[in-house]
Amino acid sequence: MTSEPKNEISGRGPISRRRFLELAGTSGAAIGLAGGLGGLLAACGGEETTTTTAAAATTTTAAAGATTTTGAQTTTSVVSGQTKTMKIGCTMPFSGNFGFYGLALRPYVEAMVAMLNEAGGVPVGNDAYKIEMLFPDDGADPKRGPICAQQLIDAGAVANIGNFTQYQPFTFALNQAGIISMSNMSNSIDLALDKYFIATTGYTGTFCSYLAAKIYNSKKVAIYCYDWLGPDYEKTMGLMKSGHGGGYPTDFSTGKVDLQLAIQVSGNQDFSGTLSKFHDEGVDTIFCEFGPGDYALAIKQAADQGYDFNWYTAGSMTDLKEFISIGGKDNVQNAMANCPVPWLFKEIAVLPELQDMAKKITDGMEGPTGLPWNQQYLGAFQYGCGHLQILLDLMKQAGSIDPDAIMEKAIGGTVEAFTGKLSMGGQNFWNVGDRPVIMGTNIMFIKVAGDVYEYAGEIAQPAEFA
Repeated sequence: MTSEPKNEISGRGPISRRRFLELAGTSGAAIGLAGGLGGLLAACGGEETTTTTAAAATTTTAAAGATTTTGAQTTTSVVSGQTKTMKIGCTMPFSGNFGFYGLALRPYVEAMVAMLNEAGGVPVGNDAYKIEMLFPDDGADPKRGPICAQQLIDAGAVANIGNFTQYQPFTFALNQAGIISMSNMSNSIDLALDKYFIATTGYTGTFCSYLAAKIYNSKKVAIYCYDWLGPDYEKTMGLMKSGHGGGYPTDFSTGKVDLQLAIQVSGNQDFSGTLSKFHDEGVDTIFCEFGPGDYALAIKQAADQGYDFNWYTAGSMTDLKEFISIGGKDNVQNAMANCPVPWLFKEIAVLPELQDMAKKITDGMEGPTGLPWNQQYLGAFQYGCGHLQILLDLMKQAGSIDPDAIMEKAIGGTVEAFTGKLSMGGQNFWNVGDRPVIMGTNIMFIKVAGDVYEYAGEIAQPAEFA
């Protein structure tokens, strides 16, 4: 079968159901993500679309004045009340082994942007900005990071959100052009060099584990991840056992909950041996950091062997029907994923207007997906849409889209997000110095209940432990 060409910026193109199942982990392709967008592809088809962007310089004129944009630097004449356009990138894999992550996220970002634009744009200072989204496809290929960065620079983007497979080279290239970069924190990020970087996620796996142990009343937890994630989870386990350096909380550091780590060779979908070992050693709860297909497959293999574990992941999931079909409906009951639903928080306050926007987005996606909100991809409010809301809040606080003005508000700042009020931190173990730009995350677990998702629990992650 011949694949259709993909536009370099849009990253759109159809994907067959067979290819989806391969990517989801049922035909030998290993997919995994630590603390990132775990999810099953919601749509296995579609038409080719393209996004046209201008070259290196874009000029917008209006009766009241003019704005000239080159790269990410903006010079504005004395104007008042203009409606302008700003370009924001959402660099993700839309092809390759991780392509379904981007394809799952994109429609939700587009729905949010359409709502904002239809309402007249985003008020920033004296002006309103309509948003033009750009979607470079990095294909989860490190060599494409600088290429995607250059696409955003040439298009005149002011920021990039949603990236999770490209780190320092990509981030540094954007930084050199004065473009705000928002993504998960990584050990490769150099906060001293990347002065326009904002981490919207730090170590979520630790606080996901504290919450899961509380919900399940766990006594012995096993972190189960792919080999290429091993070093990160060795550090995660160390943080948990030390109580984040003697800080908060202490369940794992005091021995109340035992903790161990097991590594799976990437591409090997026979989990039976390790699952047997967990059973023999008295493990009751598994922190499964595989991709969604292999997560479901591991649950099925455990059930086939007669083992009854508690399951959770720090990632999110999309197509619940596929997850159930892979793992078996009875087997996957109560399995949890980190998918914050803004209107379901019980202890953490989320602004009513953000709850309403989230409801409108999921309501609008019911037609295209054929799924009610509680079977849809819900990770968008943590990631793509979540990142965009944080960026726009900082722009409003700054009264400007200038990167230096935005960062002045971001460093040590606080924003209103789809997951509640969040502050920048990371002081405890990221060596942020006087630049706390790593955001604490309010975590919500949802669980499989019948053939839908239900609320399972929540926990706030203090900024200093992000």
